[in-house]
Formats: sequence, structure tokens, C-alpha cells
Amino acid sequence: MKYAVMSDVHANPLALAKAVDDAQACGVDAYFCLGDIVGYGPSPDEAIMLSRKVFGNHVVLGNHDAALLREMSMDSFSHRARKSIIAQRCMVGEENFDWLGACPSLLREGSMLFAHGDVCCDGGAIKPGFGYMFRPDDVKRALSAVDGAGVNIVFVGHTHEPAFWRLGNDGSVEMIKENRMSATESDRCVINVGTVGCPRSVSFASYAVVDVKEDGAVDVELRKLSFDYLGYRDSLWAANADVPIWLEDFVTRKR
Repeated sequence: MKYAVMSDVHANPLALAKAVDDAQACGVDAYFCLGDIVGYGPSPDEAIMLSRKVFGNHVVLGNHDAALLREMSMDSFSHRARKSIIAQRCMVGEENFDWLGACPSLLREGSMLFAHGDVCCDGGAIKPGFGYMFRPDDVKRALSAVDGAGVNIVFVGHTHEPAFWRLGNDGSVEMIKENRMSATESDRCVINVGTVGCPRSVSFASYAVVDVKEDGAVDVELRKLSFDYLGYRDSLWAANADVPIWLEDFVTRKR
């Protein structure tokens, strides 16, 4: 079985469509989304509509999705993030609101767990959070939370930066810098798939193709896609949305 795992569409349906085309060429059987379908970008309603078609019920809520639904405070959000969510509440149709509101905070497929941000253990139950996972200690905490639950790979997004992490037998965390990795049933890993719709700290969009073998082994390929920064900026202008400084910097460097 081959899966495409995508995250952080951020109201950019054109970027999602490009990633889906790439995944189809890779022979993907099913699609998972790790949240943040809305926020930042120009077209939240269209992004939800396409996500419903592509991912079906394989979607977890991101923090921007939860904020749009008024299920979390925006106190920790930047000014631009708050402004985009407030504007997008008026842009999303009722049916798409209802669909987004029915999405869970965690999904599981076999020994794989799908979350937006970090996870923790609360009273023996695995609980999702919206913390970032950048450091080895973050990876250790996440894998500790799923210890004994039959989960050996945790897929996340949220940071917009793809990364492969593996926990060694000695308790050390290795960051794998290649675009491919393999994991057996005994390996314990955290995989950040990056972002499909809003790359800001890297110069490419990304998602993961996950090939689950009959013996339980998993091969993961990070797919890096070119991103149309100029087109993205122009689409934000057309939607009267804020254009961040980092995006202007990317456009300037590409000229």
C-alpha cells in the first residue's frame, strides 16, 4: 500500500493540486493530510473543497483549522495569522465548515500515527498538541508518548520544514538528511513532511510518499516540488491578503 502524506496546504489549492498530480504519477493509493488546510493563503473554501475530494476522512485538524472553527484561542498567533483566519471565516461555506469541524485531531493507520504537531501521553491516552518538533528532545517526547501503543512512526507537519528523525537503541536521535529512509517494525521514527502550500524557510514544497510493505517495513520518500513564489504572491494580492516579507524576499531573489 502506498500513501501520500501532505500537510499545511494553507488555503493554496493550486499548490495542493500540483502535489496530487505528482503523487498520482508515483502510484499512490491513498492520501492523508496533517492539517492546516486554511490560514495564510488566498482560497480557503477552494482548498477545503479540494481536500475533501482528495483526502476524504483522512484529515487531522491543524492549529489554523481549529482557530477558524473557534476551537482554540489565537493568542499565540502572529498578527498576520490572526488577520488571515478572521478574514477566512467569511470566505468558507457552511458545508465546508461542517466538514472541517468533523475532522479528528489524530489518525492512525496500522503502526503509523498522523498528527499536526507534537503528541503527549495523558492518563495513558495519546493526546495531540500544537507544539513544534524541531529538536531531538521533541522527538524523544513524542515517541515516549506512543511507547507501548504499537506505534513506531509518527507523521507530523506544522513547522513547514521537512525532516526525518530516528531514535537509536541507545536513546540518541539521528536526523537523516537524505530524501529517502526505510524503517522496520522495530524502528521508531518521527517524520515531518513539510508543507505543500506555504514553504517559507526552504525553497521547495514537500510531502512524503510512504510505501508500506507486506512484512511491515516502510519506505519513505520525501518529494520536493518547485514552488511558484511569484504566482503565490500575486494570488495573495488579488485576494487582498497580506504578503509576508519572506515571500517578497523569495520573489526578489528569483528575479
